[in-house]
Amino acid sequence: MSCFSLNSSCQDIAIVESQQPRRLPLDLQAEVHLPSDRYSIAYRKWLKQQGVTFGTI
Repeated sequence: MSCFSLNSSCQDIAIVESQQPRRLPLDLQAEVHLPSDRYSIAYRKWLKQQGVTFGTI
């Protein structure tokens, strides 16, 4: 992994871990969604099909 990629990954981890709420609600009615959220919506639907009740901690 190049130094640039490693640096970018470390920055991404810090940003993702600082997000609130830490628990991702899978109820799509709990938030307002925009067309740009289609991948997040698909991911949440997939998690729900797998029996997961919250997306991440």
